[in-house]
Amino acid sequence: MKSWSNKILLPLFFFFLFYSVAYAGSYTSSAHGNSSYGVNRSSISGYSTGNCAHCHEQHAMIGGTEPKPASGSASPFCLFADNFSGKTSNPYNQSDNFCFYCHCYTDATSLQTPNFTNYNYSRTFGGYTTSSIYSIYKAFNQNSYHNLYDIWDFAKTNFSSFFKEDSNPCSVCHNVHLAKRNKENPDDPTYSAISKPSDHFNLWTNTMNDYAPNKYQAPYRYSSGCEPDGGSCNDLTIQAQKTPDYVTFCQDCHVYNMSSYGLSHTPINWNTDKHGNAIRSRNERMGQPIIKPPYDVTAVFNYVLSCLDCHEPHGSYSYKYLIRKEVNGNITNVTADTHDDWKTLCLRCHYREHTNKSCLECHYHGSGKF
Repeated sequence: MKSWSNKILLPLFFFFLFYSVAYAGSYTSSAHGNSSYGVNRSSISGYSTGNCAHCHEQHAMIGGTEPKPASGSASPFCLFADNFSGKTSNPYNQSDNFCFYCHCYTDATSLQTPNFTNYNYSRTFGGYTTSSIYSIYKAFNQNSYHNLYDIWDFAKTNFSSFFKEDSNPCSVCHNVHLAKRNKENPDDPTYSAISKPSDHFNLWTNTMNDYAPNKYQAPYRYSSGCEPDGGSCNDLTIQAQKTPDYVTFCQDCHVYNMSSYGLSHTPINWNTDKHGNAIRSRNERMGQPIIKPPYDVTAVFNYVLSCLDCHEPHGSYSYKYLIRKEVNGNITNVTADTHDDWKTLCLRCHYREHTNKSCLECHYHGSGKF
């Protein structure tokens, strides 16, 4: 019996040892596991930067000061606080989402040492440095935002292979054990912070050039050059290879009918929208150009846009639809569903406008005129 046990247990030991090291290798190269700038909870001591214990408490609590365990049971995933409160709308409190305990900069007291910023997309990749969004926590507490409860509810059904009742909504788009710091390396999509929901255990590193070879034109950056890093606008391929394929990524969810979540213009089919793969029908109207640089061309050409050329991923100042504050090198001001508001977005890329009508009356995803 002893000999049989050793033959079974010893290989199992080495299997789990190898698996742990291999898995740790991915984590230690992530933003959270990095030994220089990874997780480092200020309220505990004796653990190195990046150590698992900064988020997970293997015996349910350290020093008895955390809000878990309750009623004698450990917190799911052995986290030091609730993953998600289940709150159905913002404004969110820090305690509503576990990630807000660190991704909050000065908008709340951060448990991370040292503190750090998470600027919005308009600033990080669009160069709009006057943006006042410094943290994920604040981004989600704006007028327009990805509703965390809706994400949680949707993922339980559609991504149940990894997403569970006690999972965090942020984990639908991010694998915290793999995510890297794309914000520090805007020109290198291998430093991806996202994982496609249907492929949760891998980083999403495909680019817009993979999605639409020689068809993705990066928009102007607010400061100079083109997104995502201010590089030259003259070469389609170079900037496209720096930009993640947000179309395929976002359509992992938005290919579904989401009218029950208040998204009436879903599912989105980027192959049939003119901002997507549908062929451009004209470059001018009544002898006047209709498309602004860098999208103006002398021959009809189908430039394909990325979802984040116009939208923020977490939250936005806009009244709806996650509209970016900076688009194609200039600012927007979509605070209401009016002609004057929407033209601040549409005229970033178009010369012409209709009068006295909201652009959304005719132009929206799936309308055939978008």
